[in-house]
This record gives sequence, C-alpha cells and structure tokens, in this order.
Amino acid sequence: MASSVDTLSDCELESRLALIHSKLPRQQCISLVQHFTNARHIREASVSRLKALNVDDIGIQQLNAEQDISRALAWLSHPGHGILFYDQPDYPQSLREINDPPFALFYIGDPDYLNQPQLAMVGSRTPTAAGRQTASDFAEHLSNAGITITSGLACGIDAACHTGALQGIAGSVAVVANGLHTIYPKSNTQLAADIARNGCIISEA
Repeated sequence: MASSVDTLSDCELESRLALIHSKLPRQQCISLVQHFTNARHIREASVSRLKALNVDDIGIQQLNAEQDISRALAWLSHPGHGILFYDQPDYPQSLREINDPPFALFYIGDPDYLNQPQLAMVGSRTPTAAGRQTASDFAEHLSNAGITITSGLACGIDAACHTGALQGIAGSVAVVANGLHTIYPKSNTQLAADIARNGCIISEA
C-alpha cells in the first residue's frame, strides 16, 4: 500500500506538519488550509495577514519550528508509519461527519481498518479476571462477525478487548492520546505490534 504522504509534495507535507506542531486548534488548521488553498501558502504569508485570520504570536512562531518537523519526518520514514489529512481520500468518512474532525491522524499499520464497521469497547484498568475474560470473549465474537474493535491501548479491559479482537477476523484499532513515538504503557508494546500487523494505531500527536 502506498503511503498517504505520497500524494503530497515534500514542501506541502512539511508545511502541514508545521501547522500541526503550531498547536493551533484543529478547526483553525482546516480553515487556514481552505483559505490559502494549501499549507505552503500559510507559512509564506505575512505576519499581518496571519494575525488578521486570528493566528496568535505563538502560533506564528511555531509555524517555522524546524525541530518538530524533522522529528515527524524521521518517524514517517519508518515502514508502516503514515499520516492522513482531513482532505485526503483515505481519511475516515465517519470523522468527516463530526463537528470537530481531527486535522490529521498519525498511524501505524493499515489505515483501511479505519473505514471498517467498528465498535468501541473500553473499561476499567483494574478489572477482575472474569471481567477481563468476558471483554476478550465479546471482542473476539464481534471480530469474527466482521466488526473491528476499537479501544485505547490502556491496561485492563482495553488490552483485553484488543487481544480478543485480534483472535477474530476483523482486527483492531487503537486510539491513543500520547502520540506514537513511544508506546504507552510499555507493558503493551507487544500488543501494539500485534495491532499494527492486524489493524491500526492512531493518534493526533
């Protein structure tokens, strides 16, 4: 499968990564790209024009921060790593329909899973053994029925749901908040690798 970044020029990809790391609200990122047609023109815009579009001083400064861009580009160079932007064809259709869709999703694995029928399963980080087994059994049964199980890669019920789903046929999606440069918690590193082979791990950071 070709990487989602293959459709973007190097300059446009770097400009979009700069926009992500500027910490501007994601709706503002989308609005700016739509206003300027592409992200490259945002970085080339004058300070006065950006301020007229409600971009604050910190955001303007961070649009030109090269360190974060280099780190992201290095991460994207690894096999199985990629990024989906809101205006690309492979971006999950279900997210387009919410009020505040992510500007971009970093991923490890196969992003096709993001457009499969999904069910989210989450729960306690300190479940009983019976609770853990029940969650795993439900996830496996649903996966074998063609439903991709989505959870948060946390310890406890989340991990049980991912594990059960991977024993079925529809795989699993892990949604994490801490970025994908390192897997947290470390105890789920192998589980994350298994999900990347039979599903997808995603994060906005």
